[in-house]
Amino acid sequence: MNEASTRNKFYSYIEQTWTITEEQLNELKDKPLASFIVSKETDVVGIPETKFYLKLQMARESIDKNGFFLYLCFSRPKNSSKIRAKYSFFVKSENYSTQFDNIFYPEKTTGWGDEICPVEKFFKRNFIFHGKCIIEIKGILIFEEINEMPKIVMESAVLSRALWEKDEKDFKIEVENEGNIMVHKNVISARSTYFERMLNSGMKEAITNSVKIIDFNLKTVKTAIEFFYDRNIFESLNFDDAFDLLRFSDKYQIIDLQDKLELHLIYQLSPSTVCKLSNGSIYSNSVKLREICTNFLMICSKHSIPIDDLKNLDRDFAAELFLKTFSPFD
Repeated sequence: MNEASTRNKFYSYIEQTWTITEEQLNELKDKPLASFIVSKETDVVGIPETKFYLKLQMARESIDKNGFFLYLCFSRPKNSSKIRAKYSFFVKSENYSTQFDNIFYPEKTTGWGDEICPVEKFFKRNFIFHGKCIIEIKGILIFEEINEMPKIVMESAVLSRALWEKDEKDFKIEVENEGNIMVHKNVISARSTYFERMLNSGMKEAITNSVKIIDFNLKTVKTAIEFFYDRNIFESLNFDDAFDLLRFSDKYQIIDLQDKLELHLIYQLSPSTVCKLSNGSIYSNSVKLREICTNFLMICSKHSIPIDDLKNLDRDFAAELFLKTFSPFD
């Protein structure tokens, strides 16, 4: 399966940790049936105006017993697409976990879940630890009917366009054996804390108004400089170029470029790309991307979702993933 084969589907990883106090649980227990409490709403990455949250509800288990029921719920526009959700709930203090595979329709489905425990047993077991019940959810949302795939959009201001077009750039970056590129010192200092410190330090580079870069190619450096001037670099950025650029932004402390690149790559996350993205996260030293890929793969394992190119997964990463996958409460 190639990168483009799942472009009609968008995958979004979700995760939330919800801490409920014992006092809140006692208050819920004493309220009428169908009473509930909810967690905070969390944005679904890549899908505008769509948030998810958890709901803990007291409902009747049988004629003489009440239970706590736990649900995944969404807040979103009525005309939004259906969501296929593969997710798991965890309460580590009780060694409790359960998993679901549900479809959420925008006008029909308010939430999916199930009973977590009868109310009386809940307070006798280990769901509450040190006065708190900590509930976690990890899952994958699959969107098949969205009108447009999420993407990073760069808006070039009048000033940045004017600076880009000017020839009076006053700082030279020499890329070994490939060529040079010019940039404004004020621009590169504003976008990179590494270069800001260099140019304010009195070092040789600050005096000569030039710096040599030997560990990145000219294409990567040029693309980074284009980003400094708010050029749209994401439209045709392939994975390998993105990983090089992410490594460049990590080394030279270009925080906003790093954030946008990670989000750009997360938008591409799917069962057909996750192994390539995992390897790229190691190469580029992206902790955030690596963590999301790890969790995505673990959910795929739990829900028997086929993954492409597993044989190409970095060996150390694969070994660590194996241990995490078979440690149910990691």
